[in-house]
Amino acid sequence: MIYPRGEFMIDRDIGSRIRKVRIALGMSQMKLSEIVGVSFQQIQKYESGANKVSIEKLRKISEALNVPIGYFIGGGEKKGRKKEIAGKKGEKYGEIDFEELSSEEIELLLKFRTIKNNNVKEGIKLLISGVGQLEKF
Repeated sequence: MIYPRGEFMIDRDIGSRIRKVRIALGMSQMKLSEIVGVSFQQIQKYESGANKVSIEKLRKISEALNVPIGYFIGGGEKKGRKKEIAGKKGEKYGEIDFEELSSEEIELLLKFRTIKNNNVKEGIKLLISGVGQLEKF
């Protein structure tokens, strides 16, 4: 298929995001294909950007992965724009490009959100802060 300029990049970006979330959830291509109602080969083609994902299939994928459909289409933001993350006292922690989160980062966020106990959440945040400080040495 011949794509108009840039169209393949959009398909590849959508596919990459599908793959990231699917992997973060520990879901196989076979399982996603069963839920969406396509072959696992079709999921492979979506993830590689070889095939376009129809809006209806993207909606089904969005529901299966429990992710807003806007995440897959990029939310209308320009690629490469980063969000500055500041602390309570205004100190800058860094910049995050939410479109480029890895599967591991998505998995960590999803698992963190399932924790109900606020003391456990605070303990995890302290642990991560401590490890981050140790890595500076």
